[in-house]
Amino acid sequence: MREKHAKYTAREVLTVLVLFLAALLLGLGILDDSHVWGDDFAGYILEGKAIAEGTVQKQTELNALLHPSPRVYGDVTAEGPLVYVWGVPMILSLVYRLAGYDQPMGQAIIFYKLPGAVFFAVFIAVLYLFYRRRFSYAVSLFLTALMCLHPQLIGETNYVGTDIPCLAVSTLSLLLIDVFLSEQRPRGKALTGAALGAALWFTCEVRLNGMTVVLAVLLAHALWLLKERPRGKDLAVHALPWLVFAVLYGVTRIYLPAATSNTSHIARGATSWVFYNLSYYDGLIRKWVMAMLPEWLPLREYAHIALYAAIIAGILTQDIRRHLHMIVLLVGTYGVLYLLPYVQDLRYMFNILPIMLMFAAYGVRFAAGKIAARIGGAGIRRGCFAACCVLMALTAGSMLRRTIVWEQQERAGRDQRYEAYSPEMTDMFAYVLEHVDEDDVIAFFKPRLLYLSTGRVGIVPGVNGNLFKHADYILLRKEPEEIRWTMWQELWDETTLEYENDGFELYSLSETYKNAEW
Repeated sequence: MREKHAKYTAREVLTVLVLFLAALLLGLGILDDSHVWGDDFAGYILEGKAIAEGTVQKQTELNALLHPSPRVYGDVTAEGPLVYVWGVPMILSLVYRLAGYDQPMGQAIIFYKLPGAVFFAVFIAVLYLFYRRRFSYAVSLFLTALMCLHPQLIGETNYVGTDIPCLAVSTLSLLLIDVFLSEQRPRGKALTGAALGAALWFTCEVRLNGMTVVLAVLLAHALWLLKERPRGKDLAVHALPWLVFAVLYGVTRIYLPAATSNTSHIARGATSWVFYNLSYYDGLIRKWVMAMLPEWLPLREYAHIALYAAIIAGILTQDIRRHLHMIVLLVGTYGVLYLLPYVQDLRYMFNILPIMLMFAAYGVRFAAGKIAARIGGAGIRRGCFAACCVLMALTAGSMLRRTIVWEQQERAGRDQRYEAYSPEMTDMFAYVLEHVDEDDVIAFFKPRLLYLSTGRVGIVPGVNGNLFKHADYILLRKEPEEIRWTMWQELWDETTLEYENDGFELYSLSETYKNAEW
């Protein structure tokens, strides 16, 4: 049976507001005007720029050329346009209209990080409301703090990516289906249904696996309809979320092409990959849990095992029908990650972490109830409750301190070689802007970053059919291992050093080499 939930009081509204502002300040406080090497962020900004300038078709064609890794796992060639998800680029297109993008310095990058900080604040506010429908005020605050203060999560706001927006809208969708199904007022139900449809649409636009959230919500909705069997007008309003979702999705497809799917990658690896992935993702969860706990806590490196046990207990002791859609989402997300022939970061699991904490809290609550029933005396129970409150406060304080220390160490210890806009990199970009023709092609291992910062097309030789002979220049970092990987000995005689600084070298390729038959 669905849990009842009273109207939100003034205290609840104030709590949500305070959490939103606190999370927003945390997110804004770590932003800077640089970025790490991974150039996914450049791909999103380029698509946002294309939306703003009306060059979407040209950009999707360029994406296929600029993409730095194989389009199809195990293949070396790929044809046709490549389309990234549009959710974040749609927002970044607004940022581009307001802030532009400064070549070659890239200092405007900080403005493109602002939406991530806002989405993080939205996520924290929504997460509290999600938990509050299930737990007490104190427990909801504590569970929300575990996510808000986690260094791995807060650190993602300093990157331009889809992870935090995906987490926010996924959690919002799960909250809205709860609100929609429990809402009794016709107007409130209609407004919630429209908001749910919009949230599901954006979930699909912000990340390809957002469709798993849509399917999970559809499952929850279908089970409710089968149980309650509404009729007439009461049934008609239940079509509203899916009508809004379909209209928004259809309109988006009129103006923007569908994102290129990578579902063909699933199960392409050997069976051994699955067992490796099991161990790998277990290690990620282990680190995630350890980061929550105080360093002095005994056996904290094994705490993730207790988390698994609490999750299982929570699933088995709650109404399976009510939570089936979240169980499916949890298991489905894990299943996809296990079957992929490569591994991903923890950020690909962000949207199921709140669900894991929810089930774990259910499990702990069940166990605590059983223990309390066996303990005689209200004084002992009050003492145990006080001890739990102290432990919760210490955990939250430890996480806040660790987050602050992590950010200080991150800024102080960041390796300039892996900065997208290090002094050496921006110096080289400036040279390319001034001395390399706009229609020349440069072989470089971060082609999307190169195109964003200089407007010059870059390719990665050996990937998607690209060869050195297709380039006019070769841009290398001054690292022997990269030189050995990218340039074999006979190629050196066909190159001329055009420019170098402390970090990079730019070579031009001879016409003889480019025109030779290979």
